[in-house]
Amino acid sequence: MRHFYVLIICFLSVLANAQIIKGIVVSADNGKPVAASVFIDNTTIATETDAMGNFQINIPANNKNQLVVSAFGYEYFVISNPTATSDLQIKLKPEETVLDELVIDKNVFTRKEMLKAFKHFFIGNTKNAKRTKIENEKDLVFYFDTKTNQLFAHSDKPIIIHNENLGYTINFHLDTFQVQFNYQTLDPKNYINSNYFGYSLFSENGTPSKKVIANRAETYSNSSTAFFNDLITDNLENSDYLLAVSGLGVNVEEYFKVEPENDGYKLCIIKMPTRKKVDLSGLVLKGSSTLKSKLEKNIDEAKIPFVVFNKETKEQSQLYFQQECVLIQKGGHLVNPNDVFFSGYFADLKTANMLPIDYVA
Repeated sequence: MRHFYVLIICFLSVLANAQIIKGIVVSADNGKPVAASVFIDNTTIATETDAMGNFQINIPANNKNQLVVSAFGYEYFVISNPTATSDLQIKLKPEETVLDELVIDKNVFTRKEMLKAFKHFFIGNTKNAKRTKIENEKDLVFYFDTKTNQLFAHSDKPIIIHNENLGYTINFHLDTFQVQFNYQTLDPKNYINSNYFGYSLFSENGTPSKKVIANRAETYSNSSTAFFNDLITDNLENSDYLLAVSGLGVNVEEYFKVEPENDGYKLCIIKMPTRKKVDLSGLVLKGSSTLKSKLEKNIDEAKIPFVVFNKETKEQSQLYFQQECVLIQKGGHLVNPNDVFFSGYFADLKTANMLPIDYVA
């Protein structure tokens, strides 16, 4: 009986801390109801519209993620920082027609070759990736532009990703996918940059086993999310992570200021990492005194990235902050993922290493 009371208290607590959003989804063209999926990005929270286009969804009170409305043949409708309401009206715009296969340069690479490259940059090449499968590969459309040496991908339908190691199925609504190569190639060793963006909805593949639970914990502990969580909670000294500049460990307080803000944290850089840069152009060697004098005049400070070293796995990652201050949710998730770019290990973690934002370690 005591356990029953505990369950009631927990259930009431969830209700007290949830927001209810009610609304209707219709076509912007004719006002007719649209069958749509309504979900909170990067979570397991979702619902569907009924025959009249009505929906109701419960979201956590402190939710920072976007509300996404998706329907076949229509553009995505996205609401940032959604709040409780009972009369949300959403008008979906029909999506512009996209050719299934672009004719230009169609035969430069085979579909099989482009699919292989897509999986490398989208699924990844980690232990989790080896047991991750795209269920609807036929819905993917590829195009390689020989003028810019870029690979593009598109899908009218959500990409269904089955992750055996983490026990999730992800419906990934792909918005953009692009890989820039050095020349006309699909070799991952010869790419310049890659990026993809979309909206993800997670669902459990049944009750997770002990092995799946352990895989999730390991995946989280090796992620950028775990690093940022340790950083904002002043726990780096007790974690597997080391923050370094020019190969040396540094004190967080010397470079960052962390302040609570809006049920999360604001992380601001108070000192940029730099190293001495010497300009040797035009240097004339006429003796050691001349060399010394010239070097002293040309010493400058060059900005460099922060380096994150995982003491357990020995992996290194580089962090390139795009903003002086970034917002981080409790748990370590960046409110805006584009505020920090990664290279090294963190950059290699693709969708096969994704966990929902409502995952609790």
